[in-house]
Amino acid sequence: MILKAPDEKNAAISALEKIFLTADREKQAAIARELRILRTDVNSESEAAYLINFHLRHNQNTIVIHDLRLELDDGHVAHIDHLLIHSSHRFYILESRYFSDGLKINAKGEFLRWNDWRQAFEPTPSPIEQNRRHAEVLRQTLASLGLCESHIKSYVLIGPHARIDRSEDRSERSDTEQVVRADLFMIDLTEDLENISFSKSLANSATKSMRDSISDIAIKLIALHRPVATNYANKIWLSEISPLEEIPERLI
Repeated sequence: MILKAPDEKNAAISALEKIFLTADREKQAAIARELRILRTDVNSESEAAYLINFHLRHNQNTIVIHDLRLELDDGHVAHIDHLLIHSSHRFYILESRYFSDGLKINAKGEFLRWNDWRQAFEPTPSPIEQNRRHAEVLRQTLASLGLCESHIKSYVLIGPHARIDRSEDRSERSDTEQVVRADLFMIDLTEDLENISFSKSLANSATKSMRDSISDIAIKLIALHRPVATNYANKIWLSEISPLEEIPERLI
């Protein structure tokens, strides 16, 4: 059951394209990079959202929230690409990533993406660590809603055609099982629910009151959604362009 669709991001792309047309050549290079990142981000999220919706849009035991941005009073923020709430009161944080030329995770859990132009692997921020931070923000948010004991699990969804090289010598911090292809995620989700005592029977015989309960939680979380606007003109040092357009934020 889908309770929140992805936020609209076409306005951000359109605004950057307009800025590109009036910028000098040096600034155009920076804008082109922002556009490439934003388009890739939008494509990976859209692809993952389609696959999630395909399997779960009619599922009464799982609620789907796309693009949930939560803020804590201490300034910590979580922008969750996709959040699933199961009737067993388990929460799944899903981060969408697109690695067109391949991904490598070494024994230390470090993420390396293949740069086809340079013909080499180069470091990239760990989406697993990002999910850990997001999970802590979500946990504190749920506690503020009265849910002090929340089971939260994270996954990183990679494009269906991406290659993932995982080190066989893994440390405890690598957690590479969290990285899955988006088209195979439902297999992992089903196995995870079946491996929990009582979860399978609960999913098959969830009462209306239980479904209403997770609906209430989802509605409260959506009410806490805090989208922000990014001024791309200032971000790329183009303050001379007027008027400055405020467009939805979507960071790397």
